[in-house]
Amino acid sequence: MLSHRNKTEEYAMTSSSAHSVSKMTLDDGTSTLIANEDVKFPAKNDGLQAELESGHQVPIGLISEYCQHDHVIRFDLQPLLMSWSGLDIVVSKPEPDGSMKKKVSRKDLQPFYIAGKKLISATISDSDHKQIYSLHAKWTSLHTHYYAKDNQGDKVLTLRGEKICRFNLTATFKNAASGRNEDKTLLLKTGMSTKVSELREDSGRLLALIERPSKAKMCLPNEPFRVSIAPKVDTSLVMAICLGMHTQLLTFKIGTYYAPSSAAAAVSAASSS
Repeated sequence: MLSHRNKTEEYAMTSSSAHSVSKMTLDDGTSTLIANEDVKFPAKNDGLQAELESGHQVPIGLISEYCQHDHVIRFDLQPLLMSWSGLDIVVSKPEPDGSMKKKVSRKDLQPFYIAGKKLISATISDSDHKQIYSLHAKWTSLHTHYYAKDNQGDKVLTLRGEKICRFNLTATFKNAASGRNEDKTLLLKTGMSTKVSELREDSGRLLALIERPSKAKMCLPNEPFRVSIAPKVDTSLVMAICLGMHTQLLTFKIGTYYAPSSAAAAVSAASSS
């Protein structure tokens, strides 16, 4: 069980069609309804979604365990401010009739955690709270750099933020998930007039979409955003990039982040009834 109880920010996974959310504490499994408002996301971009669903033959990422899905994984991230316990997760999933009354059990989630320790450090662990790698941030005069280290202390991922457009990031790493360990460069780009960020390989292939409900509100700390991840793309890698993007925008502490650890967990949390 996580011991940190003084964190002021955390992310939570909700279903892609959420109309209400349920608050579930991880220590005793109790649930309390905390919201009942629609999340207004932009209309689906069919062209980009179709491009995502085209699939990838070779896994892309740091950890092959998170590249097993053969379909697009979709989930929403909802920042929660002033969480008293630091152990809360917000989830919701639709009933067959479209309502959101059924609560998701902890067993259905099997999340991994990005548990914040310091202003510039976070730890990514599996569902058994065993550390996978740690995230760190380094601020320079022109750019912000984030990097991840594995349990041996080796740097496995570097994220470089842009000064002008704070939504843009460049990710570089060895593609260990493919077994070839080739160098990979991913680009997260956001147009000035759009609510959608696109994560692509340097070759142009689309790997993930990050959507926000409102351009006017997208810099607020508690604004949700929706993530769609292509088949065979490391969900933990995309979550690390989301963390870097959000931290680029805000000066808040890195909090606790939750995301699906496998395709089965994502499906059960996002679409099962």
